[in-house]
Amino acid sequence: MFACDTPSAVLLSERLLHYFDGLVIKLESLTQLTLGVDLMHEELAHLYDPQNEAVLALVKQAVNACKEVNKPAAVLLDNLAELPLLAELLQDESGVTVFPVS
Repeated sequence: MFACDTPSAVLLSERLLHYFDGLVIKLESLTQLTLGVDLMHEELAHLYDPQNEAVLALVKQAVNACKEVNKPAAVLLDNLAELPLLAELLQDESGVTVFPVS
């Protein structure tokens, strides 16, 4: 499995899945790099939004790439209950495993 930490990894996921058994979406990294938000700088933290339309579109694209080639997708995130839009998106997708990260 390969890690989708960056938008470019998601954009190339269809091609990369020829070489890997599936993918893992690291939501925190993907969100930071998609939105250009460094969480180490507290003054930018309010801009961090894992439910941003661009982030959700990338998650959906990665999951769809896995579905097309019948390979598993996993999402690593802090708390799905706090992300209702993402929860709804993932609920509609079969074959996606969500792993909480502490």
